[in-house]
Amino acid sequence: MISRTKHTWPIYVLVAALLGLGCGGGDGGDDEATASLSKPQFVKQANAICERGLERRLTESGKYAGEHRGESLTVLARKAFMAVGLSVWEEEFEELRALDPPKGDEKQVDRIFAAFESWVDGTEQKNGGANPKLNKEIADAVELARKYGLSECSYG
Repeated sequence: MISRTKHTWPIYVLVAALLGLGCGGGDGGDDEATASLSKPQFVKQANAICERGLERRLTESGKYAGEHRGESLTVLARKAFMAVGLSVWEEEFEELRALDPPKGDEKQVDRIFAAFESWVDGTEQKNGGANPKLNKEIADAVELARKYGLSECSYG
């Protein structure tokens, strides 16, 4: 089970374009159930997941804010993040983790996703509160994502 966590990083576009990795061949050869994506395919699909997730978080957070007027913006933002952001993050992580990274990039991609998940877990443990260690974690995760080409999965 994926832990409920908070992220404030990029946006995930639920592009779960199921690759229909079919029941090909059956020649008794190798048992590879899925083919890894090329880096451009992976980046495009991951960025789409992130973009869609951001749009969804913004929409759902806006609805939450509209239903909970009268609180300070800081308190409201944290509550909205905890109330609606976490479930959207969980779904995004599931979709991102379901993508088959390019052959040879598996460790690098895992490191990127693990960095964001660690930040989310830490943020959840702090109940959405600020923490200098968590700020560094998200900055590191964003930098890893940007360097890999995941522009929609990082701030800015």
